[in-house]
Amino acid sequence: MAYAFRRAGHGFIRTRGLDSAAALTFFSALTLFPASLATLSGLAIIGGNDDSAIDFVLSVVNEVADDSTVETVRGPLDQLTNIPNPWLAFAAGLVVLLWVGSAYATAFGRALNSLYGVQEGRRIWKFRSLMLIVAAGLAIGMGLATLLLLGTPNVADAAAELLGFGEPWVTVWNVVRWPLLVGLASTLIAALYYWTPTVERQSAPYFSYGAVLALIGWTGATTLFWVYVTHVAHYDELYGYLGGALVILLWLYISNLVLIFGAGLDAELVRVRQLRGGIESEVAIRVPMRDTSRNLVIARSLARDEAEGRAIRLEADAEREQRAKHLVAPLEPAPEPALSPSRDAGQDEPSEASARPASASASADAPPSPVTSPLA
Repeated sequence: MAYAFRRAGHGFIRTRGLDSAAALTFFSALTLFPASLATLSGLAIIGGNDDSAIDFVLSVVNEVADDSTVETVRGPLDQLTNIPNPWLAFAAGLVVLLWVGSAYATAFGRALNSLYGVQEGRRIWKFRSLMLIVAAGLAIGMGLATLLLLGTPNVADAAAELLGFGEPWVTVWNVVRWPLLVGLASTLIAALYYWTPTVERQSAPYFSYGAVLALIGWTGATTLFWVYVTHVAHYDELYGYLGGALVILLWLYISNLVLIFGAGLDAELVRVRQLRGGIESEVAIRVPMRDTSRNLVIARSLARDEAEGRAIRLEADAEREQRAKHLVAPLEPAPEPALSPSRDAGQDEPSEASARPASASASADAPPSPVTSPLA
């Protein structure tokens, strides 16, 4: 177990878990507006022109904020619940919520794939369709978890008055909401760990070590962060109305950090089981993949790009070699003079007589001319 924890920490750093948590926080924050729009539109549909829906929302806000904040949000709530067409607003909020939620599930799957050392192998249409289904389940589960978490006795009394219920249902709600919240949170974590990555898990990790660690870690981190916000840091005094948004972003970031680390622990426990079974997985975890069609497409496109780049490099090398031939011409040796063959093969050098000029020989053989006297 110590080896798994140590490698989980190393893998969290190596796969940039902080960056993955930041990306997940971004998509989580994007879901807040469509979720709020769909919730308020649904309350407007249920309550109609009655102010009971607004009173219910304000009672929920009053559980986590002071009276001044409740009065501040009353005006926007009146405007949102009195929209002309609440059904259209509800449908728009629900569609945007599912699309952004599928983006969150996609990013979570990429983070888990990096922990297992694999790339996404499912095609985009298959992968995104599955993530839309996961997002729908997450939206329903998060809505129920929010009701369970914020369903304090005061909120339960307000909801019972709005819906027309009474005792003993309020007491039953106050008793069973915490076990239901734990079971629902475990199911949501298991769905994220099982369906979002491209690796094939043998069973859904409802109570795996990573899921338990994520649940306990999230509970402890949320409690400590709440104590820090309420007793140490005063974001409302420093940032005003932006303080609440900053607190929500920090809480989402901490939650995603815990979720990713729990998934990393599950991955390392798989590695430990394989090592004990004699499988060489100290470098890479040997896990089956759900689909590899996307990997084959990526491999073919990568091979085509590499071949094109190699052709460009060879063509450039040929051009440089051709320019070098024109700039530097090779030096050719000068031709040697041809020697005339001698008549006498044994005579290497010409004789002195043959070297004299022909005019000198002729003047030497001719008879002397008579000398005439000038007096003659």
